Amino acid sequence: MSDALLVLMPFTTLGVAVVLLLAAALHTRLGPDYRAFVDRWTGPLSVFGVGVPFLLALVGVFSDGGSGPRVEALWFSVGDLDVFFGLRLDGLATVMAVVVAGVSVLVHLFSIGYMKGEHGYVLYFAELSLFSAAMLLLVLASNFFLLFMAWELVGATSYLLISFYYHRPAAASAGKKAFLTTRLGDLGFLIAIFAIFFHLGTLRFDEVFAAAEAGMLGAGWEVAVPLLIFAGAVGKSAQLPLSVWLPDAMEGPTPVSALIHAATMVAAGVYLVARTFPLFELAPAALTVVAWVGALTALVAATIAVSQRDIKRVLAYSTISQLGFMVTALGAGVPEAGMFHLFTHAWFKALLFLGAGSVIHASGLHAVSIDDVGGLVKRMPITAWTFVLAGLALAGIPPFAGFWSKEEIFSGLLAEEPVLLGILLVASFLTAFYIFRLIFLVFFGPERFAHGEVSRFHESPTVMGIPLLVLGAMSVLAGFAGVSFLGFPLQGLMDLEPAAEEGHVTLWLLALASGLGVAGIALAWWQYGGDRPLEADVALRRNLGPLYQVSENAYYLDPIYNRTLIGPFLSAAGFLAFSIDNGLIDGAVNGLARLTQGLGALFRRAQTGLVRDYVTGMAVGSIILAAVLWRVL
Repeated sequence: MSDALLVLMPFTTLGVAVVLLLAAALHTRLGPDYRAFVDRWTGPLSVFGVGVPFLLALVGVFSDGGSGPRVEALWFSVGDLDVFFGLRLDGLATVMAVVVAGVSVLVHLFSIGYMKGEHGYVLYFAELSLFSAAMLLLVLASNFFLLFMAWELVGATSYLLISFYYHRPAAASAGKKAFLTTRLGDLGFLIAIFAIFFHLGTLRFDEVFAAAEAGMLGAGWEVAVPLLIFAGAVGKSAQLPLSVWLPDAMEGPTPVSALIHAATMVAAGVYLVARTFPLFELAPAALTVVAWVGALTALVAATIAVSQRDIKRVLAYSTISQLGFMVTALGAGVPEAGMFHLFTHAWFKALLFLGAGSVIHASGLHAVSIDDVGGLVKRMPITAWTFVLAGLALAGIPPFAGFWSKEEIFSGLLAEEPVLLGILLVASFLTAFYIFRLIFLVFFGPERFAHGEVSRFHESPTVMGIPLLVLGAMSVLAGFAGVSFLGFPLQGLMDLEPAAEEGHVTLWLLALASGLGVAGIALAWWQYGGDRPLEADVALRRNLGPLYQVSENAYYLDPIYNRTLIGPFLSAAGFLAFSIDNGLIDGAVNGLARLTQGLGALFRRAQTGLVRDYVTGMAVGSIILAAVLWRVL
């Protein structure tokens, strides 16, 4: 691939985003014929904008073999800092570009049907294209400066998309929550970038890694810098303790949820750690922190997902949990396993969200609970059976995609991290249980629809069905991109060593992992496979008692944060705003103004404009002055 094509990858999508933003700005000023023309071609244009980089990324896979072109040009200089606009398409960036652009194409295509007739249709596709362009810039950046710019653009556009239905208070609040929560992690990432430049004098990845390996960071910063970088990843990839924003992000349109949860924003944190892994390798203590944060997040989020009732919230906590699997692999020193799971997870999690979107689209509601619908398999067969394929992949059932990537994570943890392995095996069992709890309640069993007749449900239009079928195929096939008997092609492309070499795969571990997945599905069927699944769910709530309440309320993290962090912060801000700013500072300024006005009003009385008053005043003053002088002399 040439350098020009590399530059074309992100800027095609960015150019389409700019065109659509202009079209959205002019939309209300256009005549009806022009508006109809714009509405007709907005969706196809956005698909084209992400389709070009997807094709170019595939060209990079088959032509460059992980060692593609690199473009660097001096952007500007500030003192000793030379900032380069740098892009590079190495193996890791190539895989991420395929995932980002590939899932984006399908989500943009699905959105044409899902958002049809929505207010702000053109603006939606403009923001979606800008979001995809920002993520492409992020994965192709060759230095920290450009990566951080794209990182923040991803955060800004995610705010716009999550709060797209801004007229709904919940959506506006969710957008702000996502933006502010991720900013906490970004602060740590920004401090790390400052520290890197201060100690190493460069922000280019290759130079930073070489200098850090030579010991130029210093003993303390060798640990601090990776941990600060990981703080940014914790925010973007919704790991504990900054995981609370992701479930609320469901307030945006469902295709946005698919894009955020599958291949873009939440994957950015995992990619950041993988991209900067040479820094983490120098700090075993930092890797230990990463591994435990990931494992605890995987387990906690899985225990929350088993009790959620909103379809998209189940999938949101599932995403948090699966990201925990990836982060655990990175912290355990097997980044190739984490990135392999990122690759497979992108396809089947996008399918799960788009399947949920298909159900929501048919219902005519903004959100659907498992209490509202059931038995949809006969009326929505494509949605139902592709959803089942994605569920099998998520549960880790062979030969579906999730099995192969989870197997590599488990194999990588077996020798050195048996405790972490045990935690992830428990989370894997819970994963199979909660996803098939959702499947049995929504798609199988008796037909029901709490808000009207179930007959209103029908299969989604073709433009929405095609992405479901493609993602269904990827849920089956994507795992073969990294299997041992094919020589680990995906890991070879990323220039990463596989966690388990061919011939050293532990069969009993594979059997255990698969067995736990089957056991989770069997438990879900035993609990929810009958004619009265909702009554079974009530029974589960009753039997688990307080544990169910803790899970259903997500360990009360939001109330805890409100009382310990947000409440005191708002109280302190209110005290500073009203008591200090309004009362003291404004009070002193306003008091001085009132004093000046009072004195002015007092002395203004002497200026009557009458000559006799001035003569009388002069006479009285003369008498007083004469008396004073007489007394003194």
